Amino acid sequence: MRKAPALIAVGTLIAANLGCSLASIPGGGAADVDATQIALQVSATLTAAAPTVAPTPSLVPTLAPLAPRLWMSYSGGGSDAWWLEGSVATQVSLAINIGQFYDYAPSTASILYASHFANQGAGPANLAVSDLWMADYPSGAAQAVIVTESIVEAFWNPDGQALAYILATPTRYELHWRTLDGDDRILATDLAPTWSISPAGDWIAFTRETGYESVGPPGLYVVPVAGGPEIKLSDADRHGSGSIGDRPDWSLDGTHIALSYSDPDAGRMGLIIAAADGSASADVIFAPGVALDIVTGGMPPSVLWHPDGRHLVGPGGAFYGMGGPQDVVLFELDPTLATIVSGTAFGKAGMVVDWSTPGSSVWILDELGNIVTLPLP
Repeated sequence: MRKAPALIAVGTLIAANLGCSLASIPGGGAADVDATQIALQVSATLTAAAPTVAPTPSLVPTLAPLAPRLWMSYSGGGSDAWWLEGSVATQVSLAINIGQFYDYAPSTASILYASHFANQGAGPANLAVSDLWMADYPSGAAQAVIVTESIVEAFWNPDGQALAYILATPTRYELHWRTLDGDDRILATDLAPTWSISPAGDWIAFTRETGYESVGPPGLYVVPVAGGPEIKLSDADRHGSGSIGDRPDWSLDGTHIALSYSDPDAGRMGLIIAAADGSASADVIFAPGVALDIVTGGMPPSVLWHPDGRHLVGPGGAFYGMGGPQDVVLFELDPTLATIVSGTAFGKAGMVVDWSTPGSSVWILDELGNIVTLPLP
């Protein structure tokens, strides 16, 4: 607002100079030419004097579709899988038979899996364990990573150059970090099989829960993969509840984590959102009148973070019923990320798989068992 008077003053000064210049020119054609030149100079001066208006930044980042990748249901087995590329999902047959599918690394086209379904338990809570293998896709060339029946779960680092896994020992469960060169380190111990790697691959979020015979207070923790002390983010206790596929859900920028947990006193599932640096944590609530419109029974058990950091995509109330597809809901958070202020159901699904194009569409498993895209409202 303060630049407008200055611009008017410049225009007034130029107009005055123009009047003086024209007054000093005798009549005739030369005056017309000079007047034209002066007018051009005035136009150039005004153009130069005008302030530059910066473009208004977009409040919602526009991201490209995720890299093409292979998908199987978590801990699924067999040789049938889905290839997700762009907005098209294609069924493919693998060159190997998988016992339990863990993860796929698009950057290296490598599958992380168990050669057979877990048929025995190990560790203090007798969790199901198997071996650990990796295989190239689509060739199927495979190699063993750990052959002993001691692996609870495993995930690729996003760059595909390292992996993390939970090892069962007779006395505890250990979180390991292993590079492709075979360097293997313990990052944390006495954890539950509810964990995930940050989008940048530099931190791992994990839980300690009542019911897993673990040492240490229940809660949500993070630990750096480079090594160092763990940080406790929340006291939330899942009590061993939820689905085998539930994970701490990282925001796309890696600054926040959402985690569902069991609230036995209230007889429902809750949801906490914590800053990944440990600076804040909130037990998310519904704004008055919102809960009955969106879900019944509690918070969404798993979510995808919208790129804007203010919306979550997750299942709605049908999840708590017996069978049938569940509502897929776009939840809006308040600025403090502590209250769900609105929600819009925009489809039904047997499962929300992942983002297709973050902020624009998601992959879902539909009622017929097919993987399809579902656009956001």
